Amino acid sequence: MNKLRGLGIDKLIPPEMIFISDAVGLAKPDPAIFEHVNRVTGTTADNSLYVGDTWDNDVVGALSAGWKVCWYNPRSREPRTEHVPSYTFTDYKEFSELPLI
Repeated sequence: MNKLRGLGIDKLIPPEMIFISDAVGLAKPDPAIFEHVNRVTGTTADNSLYVGDTWDNDVVGALSAGWKVCWYNPRSREPRTEHVPSYTFTDYKEFSELPLI
């Protein structure tokens, strides 16, 4: 939560819509944490998008739960598995120009 506060995200997203592994009791890459988020928010996997920078936890976890994934890859690392993110970006300008719909 300290990281979110430092970035000012806590001012943009209501606390009940912030899901932190330790607080939820589930951890990435377990698809159960993504499924938990869908249950609590009343959303579905096919309408969910995850933005993350860690291949195993973020990309593999979210894709395994059926979510779309934007992979932040500023160091141009190679994928570690056969999973395919919906989008890959290397900087925030590039992210702002992605067709996320």
